[in-house]
Amino acid sequence: MQVAMKKTAKEVWDCLKTRFIGADRVKNARLQTLRNKFDVMRMHEDETLDLYAGRLNSMCVRYANLGATLDDAALVKKLLDTVPDRFLNVIAGIEQFYDFDAIRGSCGAAESL
Repeated sequence: MQVAMKKTAKEVWDCLKTRFIGADRVKNARLQTLRNKFDVMRMHEDETLDLYAGRLNSMCVRYANLGATLDDAALVKKLLDTVPDRFLNVIAGIEQFYDFDAIRGSCGAAESL
């Protein structure tokens, strides 16, 4: 509707440009907020590993919806760094036997651990 009232191609272009610059700013602000939420995300003491992995996967999906990606290495690092102390033996074993540079896959890679 906004474009229909414009008389020249330049006016249409300027209108679209203004609209999408605003959309990019909103998207960038949402991504920044999401990054902050990811940075402070921790597994709760009473939370199961499956629920926490699901929350991490949900975060990955929200990144994708905004056109960004959350790489597998960041997801795995987050999972291993933020679980409660009761998982320290498991984490130590995983870190000892897995080559994290070789981990590839989709956003759900953190769930498979």
